[in-house]
Amino acid sequence: MGPYFQAAWEGHQRGDLASAIGLYQKAVEQAPTNVDAWCMLGRALLEAGQSRQAVEVLRAATERNPQRMETRAAFQLAMRVAACGESGEALLDTGLHLRKRNRPQDALWVMRLAMRRGLDSAAVWVEAGSTHRLLGEYKEARECFEQALAREPDNAQARYWATVLSGSATPERMPAELAKDLFDGYAEWFDSHLLNTLGYSAPNLIRDTFLQVVPDARGLHILDIGCGTGLGGVALRDLAVRLAGLDVSPRMLEKAAERGIYDVLECGDLADPYPSPGQWDLIAAVDVLIYLGALEQVFHRSHEALKRGGHMVFSCEHSTSGDYYNVQPSGRFAHSPVYVVSAAGGHGLELLLRREVTLRVENGQPVAGDIYVVGRTHGSARITLDPLGDV
Repeated sequence: MGPYFQAAWEGHQRGDLASAIGLYQKAVEQAPTNVDAWCMLGRALLEAGQSRQAVEVLRAATERNPQRMETRAAFQLAMRVAACGESGEALLDTGLHLRKRNRPQDALWVMRLAMRRGLDSAAVWVEAGSTHRLLGEYKEARECFEQALAREPDNAQARYWATVLSGSATPERMPAELAKDLFDGYAEWFDSHLLNTLGYSAPNLIRDTFLQVVPDARGLHILDIGCGTGLGGVALRDLAVRLAGLDVSPRMLEKAAERGIYDVLECGDLADPYPSPGQWDLIAAVDVLIYLGALEQVFHRSHEALKRGGHMVFSCEHSTSGDYYNVQPSGRFAHSPVYVVSAAGGHGLELLLRREVTLRVENGQPVAGDIYVVGRTHGSARITLDPLGDV
């Protein structure tokens, strides 16, 4: 990093765009192959409202460095931004498109650009907060949600996330309507984000753990609750004679339908009665209970839906903070094994196996979880657990 680039970067961070642009220009003159300098010059020009100049600079950078994906991506982004003109709403739409394409950092930059162009609605602050949250930038996310509430005090999404990120209260669950909107917006890039970014392995862990309990399982009637795009269904399809999926998000269900593996898909909340009560051999909940705190209602509905002798297999993030559950800055819930086993037992679901696993890798850190297999007992008497016992 040369002295011009360093000085330009520092000026850019201070918001001194005129100085930064001049210094970036000197940096590219001094080192024409410095891709970072070309890209940052283009970005500074866009921030200064000089879209035409930014496009020309990045076109030249692409011609000088035709093999570098960075300059090509920056040029394409500049073209998108230039097409928005001075419209903050158009820029916000572009930011949302980039986020759906699994480009959250570019999305956040474009949303901030929309604010520079005068967009100051609760919506833009909510989307910026949501993008910071996806990046694990929780302090910045909380500030954005608080800004949204200052503009629209009744905004349910901003209020929920501001509460979660402040740690001021522990909700029992993510509200169903909020979950629907969240996953409808997440559907396009859900698989890519989980598989390519987070090293997601929960579906196969669910399958393998269940087969430890029922090794010869085949020809089952399986209900996949919170099925999302169907990643869990892929792992379980060969065990099923009938596979059904249930999810709160219509867009997620559309993606699941594209796989062609489900016999039936239904839209509904996990707190409501499940289809075909008493007819399921297996209920699977692959990384869905992490969006609920209190699990009693899900266990009640699952007990209703299972055949006698049926099983439920599910994943939870692991909590060591006590005997219940806690909400994390990610918005996901972590559950104590003592609480999970007690809540399941209180609704006629007896623990058969708990397995400690790593569910995914997030921001470079493994996310600890538990896979549970429980069985439907004949009654529904509460099982009392010794909190110090091995569960």
